[in-house]
Amino acid sequence: MVNSKRPLKKKDHPNHFTIDDDSDPIEHSIQYLLSAYSESNDLVVDPFLGNGEVLRVSKELKRRFIGIDADSVRVEIAKGLSLG
Repeated sequence: MVNSKRPLKKKDHPNHFTIDDDSDPIEHSIQYLLSAYSESNDLVVDPFLGNGEVLRVSKELKRRFIGIDADSVRVEIAKGLSLG
């Protein structure tokens, strides 16, 4: 069972789901996948850190996290997210 705060609604197509509220669908997808495929305290590795969204959701779900990015600015932003 997926531990998601936002329930999914099934639409016409069997693989089409919507979110009940106006939240970010990418955030919801990350939350859904991490909940489905990992447990608390598991290690999540994101080799393309980007804006740190996977880091933030990992923290919410009590997962450990390693993020990698070629852009040092992105890494510094993620460090701020992990400390905040």
